[in-house]
Amino acid sequence: MSIGVRISEVVRHLGITKKSFAESLNISSGNLSDWINPNRKSNPTVDSLTRIYELYKINLAWLLTGEGEMFRSEPAPISEDSCQVMAIETEIAAGPPVPASPQPIGYLSVGTTVIRDVSKVSCFKVNGHSMEPDIQEDDLVVVKKVNDWNNTGGKVCAVKVDGDLTLKRVIHDPVNKLLILGASNRDYNPMVVNPKVSSIVLVGILQTVIRNVE
Repeated sequence: MSIGVRISEVVRHLGITKKSFAESLNISSGNLSDWINPNRKSNPTVDSLTRIYELYKINLAWLLTGEGEMFRSEPAPISEDSCQVMAIETEIAAGPPVPASPQPIGYLSVGTTVIRDVSKVSCFKVNGHSMEPDIQEDDLVVVKKVNDWNNTGGKVCAVKVDGDLTLKRVIHDPVNKLLILGASNRDYNPMVVNPKVSSIVLVGILQTVIRNVE
């Protein structure tokens, strides 16, 4: 069951019109239709999910995953010491760079003890094995948004190379004025990037790895 289907269930349970529900979230009826239409594959924004949480006391775990009850047992609003919604923006390659998804591929409910401010980070799902054993395929990586290459040397970073996203350890070669993107897995060769030839953009520096252990 998708997030859109669960949002439809919320609207039905509340006994209000879709138009009223959309207006309460400061979105158009068309936006809401895109969410609940299985053929359109459009997901709500983090701001909209947060408003659903705050206005209607919806359990974020249920809304994002289908687990638990629809409504929160504790009616307290979101506060600095509670939880936030973080978008999983796209897959990030641990291997050859991959194109970014145009919209979030999922959402995660996180406490402020884990991520203090989700607006200052980006979250990606790892695709590939080049950063093993420390970072594994399907891990979620949270990177602190920065755009300054200073102090990135030796750190694991999310970077875009010619528009495609990858997760690598950044090594500076000041003599040849190159950037070397290294892998932790020795089966993968490092990428050598010449900024004069290829476009390379720093997305952020690795802050946290989240692993789903079942």
